[in-house]
Amino acid sequence: MGFLRPTRAGRFWQMTAKTRAALEMRWSKASGLLQPRAIGEPNLPTPPLKELATAGTGVFTGISALSVLHFVVAGEDPRTLLLASFGATSLLIFTFPHRSFSQPRNVVGGHVLACITGVAVRSFVGATVLSPALAVSFACCVMLVTRTFHPPAGGTALNAVLAPPELASIGFELVIPSALGSGVLVFLGLVFNNLVGRRYPVYWK
Repeated sequence: MGFLRPTRAGRFWQMTAKTRAALEMRWSKASGLLQPRAIGEPNLPTPPLKELATAGTGVFTGISALSVLHFVVAGEDPRTLLLASFGATSLLIFTFPHRSFSQPRNVVGGHVLACITGVAVRSFVGATVLSPALAVSFACCVMLVTRTFHPPAGGTALNAVLAPPELASIGFELVIPSALGSGVLVFLGLVFNNLVGRRYPVYWK
């Protein structure tokens, strides 16, 4: 029956709809590839003023303690060196005390193993162009294998392999400030976080 057959105009609009749907599908796939995707959770919202004050006070307390220990108590002894990576560690401990990266095993173990790795690379490979990359990549693998992954410790490995001659000369004694500083931050994190009603640590091992 002729009146049931689609007209040319009808066929045209059917084709147009299919083409539009196909183009929209391709565009959505392309957009998904081009746009960054959050894995696991969306971006963090702005915390309330109380949380901001708590995090800031905790970080101030941790870094102040390490600074006083190094510059005042120990007279700038290299064994109490204030590592740049401790800044990132303090942010994790006092802002995200519940995360796995912030737990004592990860903090102390990560810094110590990363420092050992950095010193080992410096000792056996020397101060070459690729030494920093080797130190950080090896430290990453060691932390993953030992379940002590702590992102700021990548900076500790970098500090160890790029240490100036006067520090590089003490060799594996560089592990002392790594262990001491991270241990102090964990202790202060335990006291401070529990005083303000946060559970820390979530686990020890």
